[in-house]
Amino acid sequence: MPGFLTEAHDVATKKCPVCDWEIKEGGQSVKVEGKTVVVCCDECAAKVKADPGKFSQVKG
Repeated sequence: MPGFLTEAHDVATKKCPVCDWEIKEGGQSVKVEGKTVVVCCDECAAKVKADPGKFSQVKG
């Protein structure tokens, strides 16, 4: 899934790894195994926190 792990300032053109929606205005950052996964909303952040192993391989 290219383009999902990113710095918070570079999310304007990124897609959420949970729901595939465009991430706007910074999104929500979630730490997964020492990496930052940026998602579009609180609901998707909760899904990442509930199953971090599923999102641990997300890369930028």
